[in-house]
Amino acid sequence: MSAAGKDELLEAARSEFEAKGYKATSVAAIARRAGMAVGTVYLRYPSKYELFREVYAAVNREQKTRLRNSIDWSDPKRALVAWLEGNIEALASDPILAAWRDGALGPRLRAEVASPEVDFLSRQFETWRAEGRVTAELSGETVAGLLGAFDVLDRSAEVEPPTISFLLRAVMDSLFPE
Repeated sequence: MSAAGKDELLEAARSEFEAKGYKATSVAAIARRAGMAVGTVYLRYPSKYELFREVYAAVNREQKTRLRNSIDWSDPKRALVAWLEGNIEALASDPILAAWRDGALGPRLRAEVASPEVDFLSRQFETWRAEGRVTAELSGETVAGLLGAFDVLDRSAEVEPPTISFLLRAVMDSLFPE
């Protein structure tokens, strides 16, 4: 399949998944929308899930890039709260990203979709430290551990977003007292 054909297929899949959700979307409907045969879809993606995972990863990257670009990173506390709450909101409002918390799809996505943003946030924290915006006592290991803990809470899907948000604010108030 050519790169253009792959792009058309992914755009068709994204449209179908956004409109109908994972369960109600068929590979036949995606193929029709993309203007190709069902067999052609299966040549590239052995299952509907494999196609969905690629769409999910693309939507997730786009959302994270938009969010990252929309935040004023000069204030560590406000930036971290905005970052984590923006991600929580995206999970609640985007029909594709909502699959992260789906009982059937979520565990596979959480196991298979990488989260490179922890590295971005760790680098941002080092920038804040170099600029004197955070104290030296707050080590990179502590920050990585806290971010990792929130990632575990999110990936478990056992803690509801409002509770994660509350915990996040409590941790931020402890790290960055006003």
